[in-house]
Amino acid sequence: MRPIPLRNPWIERRRKFLMALGLIIIAVASTRPKSLTGLAIALSTIPFLFLAFSSLHWWWQRKFGGSKFMTLISWILMLSIGLIVLTIVEMLSPYIGQHFN
Repeated sequence: MRPIPLRNPWIERRRKFLMALGLIIIAVASTRPKSLTGLAIALSTIPFLFLAFSSLHWWWQRKFGGSKFMTLISWILMLSIGLIVLTIVEMLSPYIGQHFN
């Protein structure tokens, strides 16, 4: 009789595949690339930025989960990082603008 595995890796792989597929769809839909270079730029930046934001949020909540003040600091930090990223994208628009709508 074969033992029943207690941890099935296929469930985790399916979740990661669905998350990666969702991130690809969101990256393509939000940037609307016109060329393959635009598609490569979108797929190499948007999913990794989202994963960085979510891992920072997960670490912050694990470290400072109960503090209202640190939650406020977290919101301010996320907002400032988001505004910095948007400013960088606007500054790069003349250089990469021809690849996106």
